[in-house]
Amino acid sequence: MSGLTLVAVSLLQQTIPLTKPVASTTDPLSQIIAVRELSDGRVLVVDIKEKSVQLLDGKLQLIKSIGREGKGPGEYAMPVGLVPMPSDVTYLVDLMWQRFLPIEPDGSTGAPVAFTALAPSLVDCTT
Repeated sequence: MSGLTLVAVSLLQQTIPLTKPVASTTDPLSQIIAVRELSDGRVLVVDIKEKSVQLLDGKLQLIKSIGREGKGPGEYAMPVGLVPMPSDVTYLVDLMWQRFLPIEPDGSTGAPVAFTALAPSLVDCTT
């Protein structure tokens, strides 16, 4: 994968400094790499070490685990980011398969979208 791909993905994400915690979770999380708060206060969390994506309520209690490791529908290999889309849809960034996995507000997943389908000139899969 080219460095340009990584730059393009990282430009889509915004860094927000954290302040005093307002809630905590007892669910096992090892290495959080991305978080997205939805409009109703629920939160999507990507744990790169556990290769998991979780939907939590406003008190950070697990609502559901989203997808699983693999290459099929609703699956991912290397979840590394969350890209906010309109209407609380979120694109999960899967670097291994070079695609986005749409996550609906209810936690269901849509058909994967290849990086090249959105920005073919930014993705060079030959290096």
